[in-house]
Amino acid sequence: MIDFQEMVNEHNKRVKQITQNPSIEVMKTLQNLPSIQVIKNLEKSPMCELAEKLKNIPALEAAKVFQDSPVIEAVERLKLSPAIEAAKKLKAVTHYWSDILKERELTLEELAEFLSDLNYPPISTDISTSLLQDLNERLKEAKDSEKVEVLDSFIIRLFNDENVEEKLSEWIELECLKDRIHIISEIVQAHKHKLFSLSTLAIFPQIEGILAETFPELRSQAGKFTGHHQRKSLEEIFDNHPDKFNSIWSDYYDDNILNGFEHLKPIEYLSRHALAHGADKDYGTIVNSTKSLMIFDYIINKIELYRMT
Repeated sequence: MIDFQEMVNEHNKRVKQITQNPSIEVMKTLQNLPSIQVIKNLEKSPMCELAEKLKNIPALEAAKVFQDSPVIEAVERLKLSPAIEAAKKLKAVTHYWSDILKERELTLEELAEFLSDLNYPPISTDISTSLLQDLNERLKEAKDSEKVEVLDSFIIRLFNDENVEEKLSEWIELECLKDRIHIISEIVQAHKHKLFSLSTLAIFPQIEGILAETFPELRSQAGKFTGHHQRKSLEEIFDNHPDKFNSIWSDYYDDNILNGFEHLKPIEYLSRHALAHGADKDYGTIVNSTKSLMIFDYIINKIELYRMT
């Protein structure tokens, strides 16, 4: 006769021996280690779930998931940024004029238009033939990427300290500057002493003030003389003696000096508004200071001529 109680006792004895085995204790300990818990948590993480999903979808679907990622969106936004757009425009402009320069030299009017397209003040008729020929040669030899550097060098040479002093002696004689010549003189001194942040910024309020004095009837009822009023007054001045240069200058002043801006966005042109409102912090260069003096010289002489007629 089978003794069932004895069999149960024998079974319990074997189970007890197995559970007290050192290897079983080790396995229990390992299961409770922090590293094992980390692995278990990782297996349940969103990254592992995403990996499992990607393994189960075609390569095309995986590519679509990647295309929708924040990285790709950031790259697409960068392609549309003002800085990239400005670089594309610069490349297109220099390429267009390079093709012309391969065939022939630029005329004075074409040179003025070329400069304006690259955000430089157009050259007026007082440039010598030798300077014009020299610039044509340098532009023809330069690569597209080097043309801006050629133009920077050119305008700095055209308006060097000696020539700026000569301009000041001419400005002293202008009736429209008689109450402001002390300010203009200080601006010139700032430029010569390489205080370009001061000289560049200080010139544009003087242009605005002289225009307001010349066209008092254009002011608003509150006595304001805004960018809109500046545009109207410059139209009057340039239309007084219409020619190709005045047309190019009118477009240049409107597209650059009176152009708007956005804070915290790249500014690729010399904007009076961006300077006055503190948006442009990198404007204090010899190139921008020279540009501002060139702008002042052309416009102030046109204002004087308008007043005389």
